[in-house]
Amino acid sequence: MENRDFQILKKILLEIDVLEEMIKGFDLKKFIEDERTKRAVCMTLQNDILPFKNQLLNIINE
Repeated sequence: MENRDFQILKKILLEIDVLEEMIKGFDLKKFIEDERTKRAVCMTLQNDILPFKNQLLNIINE
């Protein structure tokens, strides 16, 4: 694995940790009812993880 690939995976894992902290203590019903948390999770996925989608797929397929 190249260093760039490692850095991409590291960034994604850090963002997943952030998401886990955001939703700690939530069940599905509470999450669905909490608009602020839903938006925060969606924005984190959209801005911090999805931009790396193609690189991640390339890493997986290597």
